[in-house]
Amino acid sequence: MVDLREGDKLSTVTVNKIRYGVIKALSDHFDIEVFGEEIKGDLEPPCFFVKMFNTEHKQDLDRRYLRYNSFDIHYFGDTTNKDMFNILEELYETMELIEIDGNLYRGTSMKHEIIDQVLHFFVDYNFHVYKPKENISKMQSLEQEGFLKWLRKSKLNNK
Repeated sequence: MVDLREGDKLSTVTVNKIRYGVIKALSDHFDIEVFGEEIKGDLEPPCFFVKMFNTEHKQDLDRRYLRYNSFDIHYFGDTTNKDMFNILEELYETMELIEIDGNLYRGTSMKHEIIDQVLHFFVDYNFHVYKPKENISKMQSLEQEGFLKWLRKSKLNNK
């Protein structure tokens, strides 16, 4: 699928590119380890874990589709509310716009909750994609034969 952007610049968007964009935004802004795969074993706080909830893909018009990507960013850190709320404020700002292949994607539906001393930050990245037209020729080849029928002037006058 191709991301539908204004102008001539189009890029191929995949689920992994969106996920890596979220991880990169966190890594660039925070000096904290970021995990994007399943965590095996104990975590060394402070760290982030990026969990992609679900991706939804709905047809909009013809070859145009809507793609919804939902994330839950876990923050394991100091158990004080002050630390959680400081990180939270930075997350709202950092995750508002992420860059992927030179294009900016806006985070929407941002919200948070703290469960069992773990900060959960939820954000969605929704955008249009379209499926490029297939270059299939409508007709392989056509052979046409033609000829003209000559009528004599006398036959035309008899009619």
